[in-house]
Amino acid sequence: MLENELLTEDEKSYTNFLRMNQTVFNKLFEKVGLLSWIAKQITVMRQSISAKKRLLLTLRYLATGESRVSLSYSTRIAKNTIGGIVMETVNAIISCLIKDYLKIPDTQEKWVKIAADLYDMWQFPNCLGAMDGKHITFRPRRADGAFYHNYEGTDSFVLLGVCDAKYFYIVG
Repeated sequence: MLENELLTEDEKSYTNFLRMNQTVFNKLFEKVGLLSWIAKQITVMRQSISAKKRLLLTLRYLATGESRVSLSYSTRIAKNTIGGIVMETVNAIISCLIKDYLKIPDTQEKWVKIAADLYDMWQFPNCLGAMDGKHITFRPRRADGAFYHNYEGTDSFVLLGVCDAKYFYIVG
Protein backbone atom coordinates (compact mmCIF):
# COMPACT_ATOMS: atom_id res chain seq x y z
CA MET A 1 0.00 0.00 0.00
CA LEU A 2 0.96 3.63 -0.41
CA GLU A 3 1.69 4.25 3.29
CA ASN A 4 4.63 1.79 3.21
CA GLU A 5 6.24 3.66 0.33
CA LEU A 6 5.67 7.00 2.03
CA LEU A 7 7.14 5.75 5.29
CA THR A 8 10.37 4.57 3.68
CA GLU A 9 10.76 7.42 1.18
CA ASP A 10 9.15 10.53 2.64
CA GLU A 11 8.20 10.59 6.31
CA LYS A 12 6.73 14.10 6.05
CA SER A 13 4.28 12.91 3.40
CA TYR A 14 3.45 9.89 5.59
CA THR A 15 2.55 12.28 8.41
CA ASN A 16 0.41 14.31 6.04
CA PHE A 17 -1.20 11.13 4.67
CA LEU A 18 -2.45 9.98 8.10
CA ARG A 19 -2.31 13.31 9.97
CA MET A 20 0.03 11.68 12.50
CA ASN A 21 3.64 10.51 12.49
CA GLN A 22 4.77 6.90 12.70
CA THR A 23 5.52 7.07 16.44
CA VAL A 24 1.99 8.23 17.27
CA PHE A 25 0.51 5.66 14.88
CA ASN A 26 2.51 2.85 16.53
CA LYS A 27 1.37 3.92 20.02
CA LEU A 28 -2.24 3.94 18.86
CA PHE A 29 -1.80 0.57 17.16
CA GLU A 30 -0.36 -0.92 20.38
CA LYS A 31 -3.58 0.00 22.18
CA VAL A 32 -6.09 -0.76 19.43
CA GLY A 33 -4.51 -3.43 17.23
CA LEU A 34 -4.89 -6.40 19.52
CA LEU A 35 -8.61 -6.03 20.19
CA SER A 36 -10.56 -9.05 19.03
CA TRP A 37 -12.95 -7.09 16.80
CA ILE A 38 -10.04 -5.44 14.97
CA ALA A 39 -7.62 -8.35 14.61
CA LYS A 40 -9.43 -10.83 12.35
CA GLN A 41 -8.49 -14.45 11.82
CA ILE A 42 -7.23 -15.80 8.50
CA THR A 43 -9.48 -18.71 7.53
CA VAL A 44 -9.66 -21.32 4.79
CA MET A 45 -12.47 -19.27 3.19
CA ARG A 46 -10.75 -15.87 3.04
CA GLN A 47 -7.62 -13.85 3.61
CA SER A 48 -8.31 -11.33 6.38
CA ILE A 49 -7.46 -7.64 6.30
CA SER A 50 -4.77 -7.05 8.92
CA ALA A 51 -5.42 -4.95 12.01
CA LYS A 52 -2.71 -2.49 10.91
CA LYS A 53 -4.32 -2.03 7.50
CA ARG A 54 -7.73 -1.57 9.17
CA LEU A 55 -6.35 1.17 11.40
CA LEU A 56 -4.53 2.85 8.50
CA LEU A 57 -7.69 2.80 6.39
CA THR A 58 -9.79 4.24 9.21
CA LEU A 59 -7.30 7.01 9.98
CA ARG A 60 -7.10 7.93 6.30
CA TYR A 61 -10.90 8.04 6.10
CA LEU A 62 -11.14 10.24 9.21
CA ALA A 63 -8.23 12.49 8.21
CA THR A 64 -9.49 13.29 4.73
CA GLY A 65 -13.22 12.69 4.62
CA GLU A 66 -12.53 10.79 1.40
CA SER A 67 -15.48 8.73 0.19
CA ARG A 68 -15.61 4.97 0.65
CA VAL A 69 -15.81 4.58 -3.12
CA SER A 70 -12.59 6.53 -3.62
CA LEU A 71 -10.87 4.58 -0.85
CA SER A 72 -12.03 1.31 -2.40
CA TYR A 73 -10.22 2.18 -5.63
CA SER A 74 -6.97 3.02 -3.84
CA THR A 75 -7.04 0.07 -1.41
CA ARG A 76 -8.82 -2.58 -3.52
CA ILE A 77 -11.25 -3.20 -0.64
CA ALA A 78 -15.00 -3.17 -1.34
CA LYS A 79 -16.80 0.01 -0.25
CA ASN A 80 -19.27 -1.87 1.98
CA THR A 81 -16.35 -3.64 3.68
CA ILE A 82 -14.68 -0.27 4.24
CA GLY A 83 -17.83 0.99 5.99
CA GLY A 84 -17.76 -1.96 8.39
CA ILE A 85 -14.02 -1.61 9.01
CA VAL A 86 -14.33 2.09 9.81
CA MET A 87 -17.20 1.54 12.25
CA GLU A 88 -15.45 -1.34 14.05
CA THR A 89 -12.13 0.48 14.24
CA VAL A 90 -13.61 3.77 15.44
CA ASN A 91 -15.43 1.88 18.21
CA ALA A 92 -12.15 0.21 19.16
CA ILE A 93 -10.32 3.55 19.23
CA ILE A 94 -13.03 5.05 21.42
CA SER A 95 -13.03 2.14 23.86
CA CYS A 96 -9.23 2.26 24.19
CA LEU A 97 -8.79 6.02 24.51
CA ILE A 98 -11.90 7.24 26.34
CA LYS A 99 -10.51 6.64 29.85
CA ASP A 100 -7.31 8.56 29.16
CA TYR A 101 -8.54 11.37 26.95
CA LEU A 102 -12.14 12.10 27.91
CA LYS A 103 -12.29 12.75 31.62
CA ILE A 104 -15.46 14.48 32.70
CA PRO A 105 -14.76 16.56 35.81
CA ASP A 106 -16.27 14.83 38.81
CA THR A 107 -15.62 17.34 41.60
CA GLN A 108 -16.61 20.93 42.23
CA GLU A 109 -12.94 21.94 42.43
CA LYS A 110 -12.25 20.67 38.90
CA TRP A 111 -15.21 22.63 37.49
CA VAL A 112 -14.07 25.76 39.35
CA LYS A 113 -10.56 25.35 37.88
CA ILE A 114 -12.00 25.06 34.35
CA ALA A 115 -14.07 28.21 34.90
CA ALA A 116 -11.05 30.08 36.31
CA ASP A 117 -8.84 29.03 33.36
CA LEU A 118 -11.47 30.14 30.84
CA TYR A 119 -11.69 33.49 32.57
CA ASP A 120 -7.91 33.96 32.95
CA MET A 121 -6.94 32.83 29.45
CA TRP A 122 -9.92 33.94 27.36
CA GLN A 123 -11.84 36.46 29.53
CA PHE A 124 -15.04 34.38 29.57
CA PRO A 125 -16.61 34.76 33.03
CA ASN A 126 -18.89 32.06 34.45
CA CYS A 127 -18.08 29.67 31.60
CA LEU A 128 -17.60 25.92 32.11
CA GLY A 129 -16.45 24.98 28.61
CA ALA A 130 -16.40 25.88 24.95
CA MET A 131 -18.74 23.83 22.78
CA ASP A 132 -18.63 23.25 19.05
CA GLY A 133 -20.23 20.80 16.70
CA LYS A 134 -20.03 19.40 13.21
CA HIS A 135 -22.51 17.71 10.92
CA ILE A 136 -21.18 14.30 9.90
CA THR A 137 -22.83 13.35 6.62
CA PHE A 138 -23.58 9.73 5.82
CA ARG A 139 -26.04 7.54 4.00
CA PRO A 140 -28.61 6.07 6.42
CA ARG A 141 -30.60 2.90 5.99
CA ARG A 142 -33.87 3.25 4.11
CA ALA A 143 -35.77 2.14 7.20
CA ASP A 144 -34.59 5.32 9.00
CA GLY A 145 -36.60 7.50 6.60
CA ALA A 146 -36.05 11.21 7.22
CA PHE A 147 -34.79 10.78 10.78
CA TYR A 148 -31.27 12.02 9.92
CA HIS A 149 -32.34 14.60 7.31
CA ASN A 150 -31.07 18.10 8.17
CA TYR A 151 -31.81 21.68 7.09
CA GLU A 152 -29.08 21.57 4.42
CA GLY A 153 -30.90 18.80 2.56
CA THR A 154 -28.42 16.03 3.48
CA ASP A 155 -28.47 13.21 6.00
CA SER A 156 -26.19 13.71 8.98
CA PHE A 157 -25.76 13.42 12.71
CA VAL A 158 -24.22 16.09 14.88
CA LEU A 159 -20.94 15.47 16.69
CA LEU A 160 -20.62 17.80 19.68
CA GLY A 161 -17.71 18.37 22.02
CA VAL A 162 -16.93 20.60 25.00
CA CYS A 163 -13.37 21.71 25.69
CA ASP A 164 -11.62 23.49 28.53
CA ALA A 165 -9.43 26.57 28.14
CA LYS A 166 -6.46 24.49 26.94
CA TYR A 167 -8.47 22.71 24.18
CA PHE A 168 -8.79 19.41 26.07
CA TYR A 169 -12.13 17.65 25.67
CA ILE A 170 -14.10 17.46 28.87
CA VAL A 171 -17.38 16.20 27.38
CA GLY A 172 -17.82 14.63 23.97
